Amino acid sequence: MKRVLLSLVIFTMIAGSLFALPADKPESDPISDDLMALQTANMLARYGYRVQSASALIGAAEILARIRVQPMGVQPERTQQVTTADTPEFTVTNLLADARRLAGRNRQLTSWANDVERAYNTVTRGPVGGPRFSNGIIGGLDSHTYHIQLRGGARSDVTLVGNGVSDLDLFLFDGAGRLVIASQGWDDVESVWVVPARTEVFTIVVRNFGRNNNRYQLFVD
Repeated sequence: MKRVLLSLVIFTMIAGSLFALPADKPESDPISDDLMALQTANMLARYGYRVQSASALIGAAEILARIRVQPMGVQPERTQQVTTADTPEFTVTNLLADARRLAGRNRQLTSWANDVERAYNTVTRGPVGGPRFSNGIIGGLDSHTYHIQLRGGARSDVTLVGNGVSDLDLFLFDGAGRLVIASQGWDDVESVWVVPARTEVFTIVVRNFGRNNNRYQLFVD
């Protein structure tokens, strides 16, 4: 019960700013469950590292563990090599490891971390060609490019979440190089979706319009 109450308190603290839509985007824009979950996990992880809270990190890991994705399988095309950012990589494994370190001998938190780890390891990941994700660090004023095959007649959602230090935008191009859709808000949380007329390789471009290195997560489902 204490675990549940603690999670509710933390979520209440960040909910107001977390789910507010940018002013230039209509409220009717579709927001997928995975996008909301990813934003929540990202904000919770950032909060956890800032205040050194094991419970916040475990909560973030638990949310990420429920998003059924597999690695993108390719590195982005980039114009500069960047290897550092001001936040750690938000993966289930990293979050749980740091949470256990912060929890010390707290048995309740350690038990919670163990439960999340067991659930994560038993989740069946999507098949080849199913949902994908990538963690990357993009330098200031740089672009990262991914190529991925999307299935015709089926909706595909592309979700981008950065670490809050610069403006990231998201662009999706079809096989002929034509811009299909873009998401260009004022922050680094962007999402687009498309239903291709036929199966083909699409190009996803992440652009950093700021000068700070930004660690981001990219999900395609």
